[in-house]
Amino acid sequence: MFGLVAEQPLPCCAAVIIMEKSERSALVVNAATVMLECYGVGAIWELNIAASLLGYRGHNAAAEVTLAIADEAEREWLRRQTRGLASPDGSLTSIANS
Repeated sequence: MFGLVAEQPLPCCAAVIIMEKSERSALVVNAATVMLECYGVGAIWELNIAASLLGYRGHNAAAEVTLAIADEAEREWLRRQTRGLASPDGSLTSIANS
């Protein structure tokens, strides 16, 4: 994995949880987009694993945020596939380049 699961949840997770819904939504969308561009389609799998591990360790709020990012990353991946921005090898073309 790419270091998403810490022994203790990051303080930023708590901040995300108490944000207004619109702010949180924008942050989740941004995080999902960045994760896809940095790590490709594998980020979706890794984020889901991280969310499971966080939940298993009792960090339910952090798991919820991580799962929301994973879900948004999957939606973005599917949107990009539909628009032809996803390569067969799993890499992505940046929206800025399209």
